[in-house]
Amino acid sequence: MEGFDYSFIFEEPWILEQAYAIFANAIEMDDDGNVLNEKYAEMRAAQFIRSIVDKNYEIEPPLEDWEVQLY
Repeated sequence: MEGFDYSFIFEEPWILEQAYAIFANAIEMDDDGNVLNEKYAEMRAAQFIRSIVDKNYEIEPPLEDWEVQLY
């Protein structure tokens, strides 16, 4: 996210909460607890943050309901 000032997100708890939820919902682990897709989960959370910072950015593919679900 080079070139974007996203420091304000640290003052908006809902943004961090949603980014964390997206990361946690997207992450996959095997039966031994090994993470299988860390970069993918990181990318999905980053896409969400970028969509907040850059109003012209569209998340592709769009986030699905299960990805943004807060528990």
